[in-house]
Amino acid sequence: MFIARRAGGTGLLELDFGCWEGIPWDSIPHDAIDRWALDPMNEPAGGGERLCDLWPRISSFHREVISAAAGTTAIRMQSS
Repeated sequence: MFIARRAGGTGLLELDFGCWEGIPWDSIPHDAIDRWALDPMNEPAGGGERLCDLWPRISSFHREVISAAAGTTAIRMQSS
């Protein structure tokens, strides 16, 4: 993530999937995925990060960006 690294943090990095990182979903035991899918807010994905941990990290990054950009103009572009 160029933006996250350029900003000097990990705020925009994706959810840490622990031991599931980089392996095909087919290789993860179905009961483990089912357990995580039932409560992703509190169940760490593959022993990594919970969604309830991800949200404050993203929110903190967002606040830092907004604060640093105060008084400037932002342009958002999107391609479909």
